[in-house]
Amino acid sequence: MELETDWIRKFDESEQNYNIFYKSEVKKVKLYSVYVNPQCVIEKIKQNPVNLNTNILTKQELARLIKDQKNDENISYKLISLLSYNNTLEPENIKECIYNQIDQDYLTIHKNLADIKFENSIEMLQDLSCLFLIFYELPRKLKKNNTKKIYLHSSSHRKTKRNRLKDN
Repeated sequence: MELETDWIRKFDESEQNYNIFYKSEVKKVKLYSVYVNPQCVIEKIKQNPVNLNTNILTKQELARLIKDQKNDENISYKLISLLSYNNTLEPENIKECIYNQIDQDYLTIHKNLADIKFENSIEMLQDLSCLFLIFYELPRKLKKNNTKKIYLHSSSHRKTKRNRLKDN
């Protein structure tokens, strides 16, 4: 007796078209490095892909990314803001979100340097997952005068020697 499995195969084939609407693990995010000059004008935006390990960007990896991005074209920058965008919309709410524009906040401000966890997201919307590093240009320091101060002591000012009295 042979089981009929054609219906399973047909179901799997038809389901393939809808896989992009199911949630899955975020494997890659875009890193945007935004550089702001002292006049508060955005000078440049760089984009790099970052691979994630089980939806997490570790503190060590984040510190390495910041260190790699904080200098650009021999100009030093200071990190002023760290933001992550992770769309966690449920598949059932896609239609409602499109027509009714659900007001949900997917942007997170990170105040401390710590592991950043990206929640599972709809396959079709995973390209939107990203990390923003906003850098502010440090003012160039004027060269300090490196002349050492020399203290002159007069030779006439000596300490008095203490004479011990002999006991007779």
